[in-house]
Formats: sequence, structure tokens, C-alpha cells
Amino acid sequence: MKLNTKYPLFDNANIAESFSGVCAPLTQDIVLKLYSDVYNHLSQSFALPPLKDPVQFHEGQAYYNLQALNLLEGRHLLPFRLSIRFLLTFMRLERLSPDFTQKTEIFLRDERQLCEKLTPESSWTETQANLKRFFQECPHHYELPLINDALSFFLTQFLNRQFNGTPADLFKDAADSRTRSMLRSMRHLQGAIEHNLPIRLYLNSCIETNHFSFEMLKLRDEDFSHLLQDFLAEFGDRCPNELKLETKSYREYPIEFLKILLSEPSKHQTQITSTSQGILNRFFVRKLKSSYALRESSSWMRCRAFGVLRSYFLWFGERLCAAGAIESKEDIFYFTLSEIFSLNSASGDFRELIMDRRVRIYDQKEKNDLATTPSIHSDLKGLACSGFTEVGEVIVLKSEEDAESRLTELSGKIIVIPTAGPGLIHILMRSKGLIVEKGSIIAHSAILCRELGIPAVWNSKNACSNLKDHQKIRIDGQKGTIELISSPDDR
Repeated sequence: MKLNTKYPLFDNANIAESFSGVCAPLTQDIVLKLYSDVYNHLSQSFALPPLKDPVQFHEGQAYYNLQALNLLEGRHLLPFRLSIRFLLTFMRLERLSPDFTQKTEIFLRDERQLCEKLTPESSWTETQANLKRFFQECPHHYELPLINDALSFFLTQFLNRQFNGTPADLFKDAADSRTRSMLRSMRHLQGAIEHNLPIRLYLNSCIETNHFSFEMLKLRDEDFSHLLQDFLAEFGDRCPNELKLETKSYREYPIEFLKILLSEPSKHQTQITSTSQGILNRFFVRKLKSSYALRESSSWMRCRAFGVLRSYFLWFGERLCAAGAIESKEDIFYFTLSEIFSLNSASGDFRELIMDRRVRIYDQKEKNDLATTPSIHSDLKGLACSGFTEVGEVIVLKSEEDAESRLTELSGKIIVIPTAGPGLIHILMRSKGLIVEKGSIIAHSAILCRELGIPAVWNSKNACSNLKDHQKIRIDGQKGTIELISSPDDR
């Protein structure tokens, strides 16, 4: 990019044209950097040429492109095509997974503690140095999960061929215990307030006034206050759009979590139809389930890593805002990483630059929305992801952000959405089913649906165009079919 004459250290004001137009520049810049670093290092282990397009963006969400490694068909999983180093890692994957989890948790815990010590008096250069060190260390924690994902995709393809369409019940109990722990904690919180009218009234008043205080909650019910604080400390980074740095997490903004906590949960099924696996395939099914544990764990670590990064960047944003360089601390997400590293202090006036980028990104988003309007087809089907069947009304969402803004409409409904990230866990607890236009059977949210006991169908092309709000449908997550029963006009 050309340098801007008004801001000589910065890329030009047209920087927004280089981004997807759906997420802030800093998010996309960092995602591309982190994933590219991991991919480039891993491709050397594969003895493959440099990879093109290691990351794909869809509706502002990043997906690393395993197809770039040609792993989906297992071509590079043959011994004579792989390096010795990769084969050894591949064979020791189950034994290495707990070590990865422990080391990554320690790394992120230490980083979180550093962020909590940041004050207005903290050194600008020292904070920059800590952030640079984070980017040097972080990629080393994600090579193993990427190797594991290669295994997961390969085994999924293998079992898909063996069963002529992967039966969703192969993956029962495959979710990581961390997800189960979160679900149990959510239900414990719900039970604690179910018959506690004073607390429910107070939490509702917090939502109405958009003001919440743990001190005030503690005066009303100390035990519940501790339960909520512990939950947000452990699980508060897991939320819709969690991999967008500009997203406020539940840890940072509990009001949004309170809305979910007080909404009515759906009654989920608890049984799943069993399918004979056959002796020959049991080994591969066991391997696939064990690889899911690492997938869920690494996903969890990733959202916590983004929470740490958000804390770092907000510190810079607060300093720039206090100096009058930007309007609000969240404007920091409209810089790029190199620009932040190029700043020596909170001097300068970047308000015009930020406004220009906001406008350009908004305009680009409008163009994307018009350009990606799909054609309508009548064929409603997809990939079976969770072996349950439900009948219910449809709610069509544009994005995960749309899910939070329409929270009161989602309870007991079948959600239709372009893409679904793992941060939808709180929303899915209220739903009766999930239909996604783009994704795979080993997506984290697909795992979550199987754990919750709700039907899910993935890769249902143009589902958001074919289905409309309040239509009544039958979704079969075992066969991957979607049957229209009635429309609102039929009433």
C-alpha cells in the first residue's frame, strides 16, 4: 500500500478497500497474520510449497482453509508424502493433546494477568513489547490443533465413504468436557434464579436501565453474585462473534449475558438413534472422537486469546482517546497492527482517518450484501450433523450479531443462519434446531448441537433465502432434510 502523506507512518486512507468490509481492519489484519504464520510453519513440515489463501472470510468470520493443504481427501496423509516430523506428531497426537491444553492455559493465564496490571501509567513501549511477544509466542500454540484438524477432516471423509453419508450419531459424546462444564454452569445459574423472584426482578431492572453492578448484586444475594462472577471469569469470552476483536464479550459487558440467562430455555432431546459402526470402523470412530476434544479445547483457547488481545488493544485505545487522538477507545480497531506498533505515544489526531475508514467499510459492506444475494432454489437439504428431529417455527438471521439483537424471538425456534460459530452456545440452548448455509460436520457449533441434543443441518445452500420467518418446518438432523409444513399465510 502507498503511504498517506498526512499520516506518513500509516497505510493510506483507502485501506478499507483491502478488507472484507464486514469486520474491522485490525481483526482481519491479525487473523491473517496469526493463521498465515501457523500455516507457513506447518507447510514446511508437510514439505509443501507456500500456501495461497490460508484464510477465507465469510460474513466477517475467518475460516482457515484446510483444502489449501489438500487434506480433505487424505492425499498428504500417506507416509511417503509427509515429513518424519509430521508423522511422529500425527502418531502421538492423543498423548500431546493434554500437554498442549495445559501449556496454552498457562500462557493465556499469564497474559491475562499482564493485561489486568495495565494502568494509565503503564509504559507505552513496554506494552508494545508485551504485545509483540504475544504474537511471537501465540503461533507456537496452534500448530498441533491444525494437525489435529487435518486428522479430523481425513477421518470424517473416510467414515463418510464407509457409511455412504456420515451418520450424525457417530459423534455422540465427542464434545470436550469444557463445553459440558459450561452447559452445567449455565443450568446451575438458571436454577439459582428460577424461584428467586427478587434476583430476577433486579436482573431485569439491570437490563432495562442498561446498568449492572456486582456490588449491588452481592448485597442482594452474595452466593449468586459469586456464581455469576466465576462463570464470567471462566466462560465470559465465549460469545457470538468472539473472533472479532471489536466484539464486547460477556466478561466485559454482562448485560447481554443476563438477557440470555433470563430467557426461557428450550426442552432438548436426550436420546440419539444408534447406528451400527462395525468392528473395522470403531478404531477410526474412537480416533475421530478424541480429535474432537482437542478441536473444542483449541477453539476455547482461541477465543480466550482474542479476549487477551482485545484487552491489550483497548489499553492503547484508552490512551489515544484520553489524548483526543480518537473519539472512543473502540476506534483502535480501525487501525492496523503495524500502525499500532509504529505509534510512539498517544500523540496526533486520527479522528478524520478513523471516520473515513468507517464510512468506506460500511460502503463495502453494503456492496457485499448486494453482491452476495443468492438465487432461490426449492431443494431444502444439507449435511446431517446432529441426529435429532424437531418441528418448529423458523427464524432467519443475517449473522451472529443479528442473533443477539433478536434474542427474544429465538426461544423455541429453529435458527437459520449463513454461518455459525461456537460462540452461539448461549443462543442454541434456547433453540429447537439449527440450519447453516456454510460449514462442516466437525464445526464447533455442530459439535455443540449434538451435545445439546438439537437437530442440525449444515451446508444447506440458500437456506436463508428459501426459508422465511415463522414458517413451520420439520428438520431431520439424521438425514439432513428440511420439510416445509406451513407458512404464516396458511394460518
